Amino acid sequence: MLGTEETPFLSISDYGSVLSKIEHAWESFMIDGTSSPNLLRSPILQSWQRSKEKHVPFTLKNAPLEMDDSRVSSEKERLKVLFETMNPYLDDIVKTLPNDYMAVTFSNEKGIILDCRSSRKLLDQFQDDYYVPGADWSERAFGTNGIGTALERGKAVQVFAAEHYCKIAHKCNCASAPVREPVSGVILGVLTITAQRHIFPAHNLNWAISEVQKIERALQGRLQEESGTLFNLLFEKADQPGIIFNLDGQICRINKLAQTMFDAKPGYALDNIFDFSVKQSELIKCFNKSFAVVYRKTRQRFIVTVMPWAVGEYRIGGIAFFHQERTNVASTHRVMLSPGTRYAFSSIVGQNSVLLKTIKLAEKASRLDATVLITGETGTGKEVVAQSIHNNSCRKDQTFLSVNCGAIPKELIASELFGFEEGAFTGAQKGGRKGKFEAADGGSLFLDEIGDMPLEIQVYLLRILEEGLITRIGSNKTKPVNVRVICATNKDLRQEVEFGRFREDLYYRINGMEIFLPPLRNRLDDLPLLVEHFLARFDSRYNLDTDALAKLMDYSWPGNIRELKNVVERAAFLSDGTIISTQALCLPEQKRVITSTHSKQIEIATQKELNPKLINQVLQECGGNITLAAQQLRISRMTIYRKMKKFGLNL
Repeated sequence: MLGTEETPFLSISDYGSVLSKIEHAWESFMIDGTSSPNLLRSPILQSWQRSKEKHVPFTLKNAPLEMDDSRVSSEKERLKVLFETMNPYLDDIVKTLPNDYMAVTFSNEKGIILDCRSSRKLLDQFQDDYYVPGADWSERAFGTNGIGTALERGKAVQVFAAEHYCKIAHKCNCASAPVREPVSGVILGVLTITAQRHIFPAHNLNWAISEVQKIERALQGRLQEESGTLFNLLFEKADQPGIIFNLDGQICRINKLAQTMFDAKPGYALDNIFDFSVKQSELIKCFNKSFAVVYRKTRQRFIVTVMPWAVGEYRIGGIAFFHQERTNVASTHRVMLSPGTRYAFSSIVGQNSVLLKTIKLAEKASRLDATVLITGETGTGKEVVAQSIHNNSCRKDQTFLSVNCGAIPKELIASELFGFEEGAFTGAQKGGRKGKFEAADGGSLFLDEIGDMPLEIQVYLLRILEEGLITRIGSNKTKPVNVRVICATNKDLRQEVEFGRFREDLYYRINGMEIFLPPLRNRLDDLPLLVEHFLARFDSRYNLDTDALAKLMDYSWPGNIRELKNVVERAAFLSDGTIISTQALCLPEQKRVITSTHSKQIEIATQKELNPKLINQVLQECGGNITLAAQQLRISRMTIYRKMKKFGLNL
């Protein structure tokens, strides 16, 4: 007997007698309304009851046909990425089918068959039952069956002959397994292996599950390749609370920061956590927009930016990024953020005079359409300023894209920036692909770590900046692009030019306006504000005691704001209470080498000429460490050596 197990066990010797008993149980249920729990598995009996409640006629002669060939083609186009990934596996299944009385189908998330593959003989027979593309095999339409019941339960299921609700389907056995989008877990459709009743389906369910796992792994690889930046932004960097949700507003995946801040986990409904300024039913209309929500537990207001989560062109949900609403004295109006961005000038925290002058300069730069070069040490917020410039510019309604020139392998950076044609190289994607310049056409492209761009690519970048034309790899045709380029680096590009690692003509071309971001050690008066900001975003109940703040003020912050954020959040995690003491702070044992007085001296001196007294003083405080002294003086090591030689200084 099959019993009540989720996964049935059936021996070939019992097969005929068990099917006969299920047939009697089916007749009793349909005619008399009596159920036989000892004869039926619970998932099947529950499905029969659902089908009856939905008034599905068990006498249906075929499944309803919901789509014609044209609509099926459109639906397959909507799922293009999935089908491109899945087709090789469907082909392999068909080749492996042991006889002409078996088939493999794929249905969409609504239970409508989109693809059916088998022998011609069996396909002709399927026409009579409408087991064909376009037919609706959901439970709502056709009662208990592999496709509909797998969707209803959200898990794999095997349905034997008379376990089908409609008698016309009793001539087949079905093994169905849902195919899910790997990140969110949203069901994209159902893979079904079907066999005629007389064929003993020994391993069909395990086979279907195994093939689905292969498809999901292949899909995950493709999505990581195409959407890896977005995924890493959400779950790896985790610098903002982030939630992936499905179209029903249910959380599918949530990063650690959001989990901690909102006390939420997958399966929770967004409208049970937040009060929305828009109806949740209209949430999908808010993609690429920002709006206010209120966290119900604390009544804190957050600004949420929602972006679509999709498999190719098929939207399955959205990604929401949250940041706490705050008012900035320099900008009190609400800013609508451009797609792909999370920051505006109002996002920048600080009242330091040098920082405010920098922001004012960046605001002026945003109103021009010239190339901008943002310089500063790592962790000072160069991308924040880049996004702010874009969101304050005439291109704010267009795309903002970011490329880290130092993170992409030398061999791939050209195709990433300029795109490629089909067949341009081994493994090139069918149909080719746009590069970042084409994708950002009309908007802004942020080239981070521009100092790490290979020399051979720099010449192509120079041509694009001067002529506004790109040429895909493998093509001889040029395409015009209208892109505002914003560059950033933590290197001394003048020094890189001297060493022959950066083109001089490109340096002068991108340096239309240079914006220097001061390191955190030169704006320590902003540190309390930044700590307050990070704690409010993490959990507003936390505060720093006086000694802990003093310890942070006495540290040199080589990692700047990024390091401060990590230290503050780690301290909140480690703190035994809501008042963070020095014991919870994890700081490297490092002497703070520059006092605020020296910082001001350097700020003045670098605008003119560094004097030998200041250089000698910094060298002594750094213990003769040239690299550290160069960092404090904001000059290159070679420049220090030249100054030492010029002034006759010795270590």
